[in-house]
Amino acid sequence: MLFNLIVQIHHMQNVQKLALVLMETFYLHIKNGTGIYLNAVMLADILCQTQFILVFNIHKFLLRFLIVCIDRQFFQMGQVGYPVVSNIFIHPFCQQRIAVV
Repeated sequence: MLFNLIVQIHHMQNVQKLALVLMETFYLHIKNGTGIYLNAVMLADILCQTQFILVFNIHKFLLRFLIVCIDRQFFQMGQVGYPVVSNIFIHPFCQQRIAVV
């Protein structure tokens, strides 16, 4: 049984060599094709990583931008009102306090 395995392994290597010989006769250059395929896969991998990082960075940017917008709205809520309007409401209380003293 072990000898049959060795024969099958050698037989498979010969089949691969035969396929490479046929590729070279048809000018397909399979050896160079694997390098081109590897470069294409690596380029796609780099682009996918860039897109992946960009998605998370945009997410962080939008979250920080939302916080900044909320902070700006908070500061706008604390603005000083018109003095005439505030005196109308505060003046009676001040007069009562002065009268008590």
